[in-house]
Amino acid sequence: MGREGWALIAPVLAREGIGVSPEQRTRLERYVELLLHWGRRINLTAARDPQTVFTRHILDALMLERLPWPQPAARWVDLGAGGGFPGMVFAVMHPELQVTAVETVAKKITFLQQTARELGLAHYHPLRMDAQKFADSAQGAGTFDVVLARAFADLETVLDLGARLVRPGGEVWAMKGQRLAEEQQRLSGPVRKVFNPQPKLYAYEFPEWSGEGVVAVYRRETALG
Repeated sequence: MGREGWALIAPVLAREGIGVSPEQRTRLERYVELLLHWGRRINLTAARDPQTVFTRHILDALMLERLPWPQPAARWVDLGAGGGFPGMVFAVMHPELQVTAVETVAKKITFLQQTARELGLAHYHPLRMDAQKFADSAQGAGTFDVVLARAFADLETVLDLGARLVRPGGEVWAMKGQRLAEEQQRLSGPVRKVFNPQPKLYAYEFPEWSGEGVVAVYRRETALG
């Protein structure tokens, strides 16, 4: 099952210069199997076949491998983790990092916890908590180097949370689509004061499946207040 999906995305990864080790590939294939198995009982993704999961979700998450990191970059948080995209894929690729996955739905947290155990991802930490409360908590506020957000909320909300979660010099990586420019124009003054108003944009497209996306990287330049 996983081999067919992997065969579809392998040429794209080669084209983008993204390397995946045999061990990482095995983990990602098993992750997809578990996602689809659990997906028969709970709503983790609209995709119901491995090919779609690989081409729409695994490949999309792997595009983060193209981006440069801030320094240091040891602590990451994935907001609205859902079924694990992109945070679990990122954790598979980077066992040296600490990745926290924030999600409010108990069944999804159970899936993430059990999947992380089976894949041996001791550095991946699912947390059932509201993102707003987490951003103001002692364990969340100002403690992360990078915030990840994919299909989570509008840009204003993502950056408001990011402003509270990342340290000065940290970054928010917002995975967006065609609405990025519109959401960027609507950003409020307080958010613009905290982050560099001109994000770095890393666009990608998959003409094979009429897919595309962009990662907007916002660097926190100032302290809050």
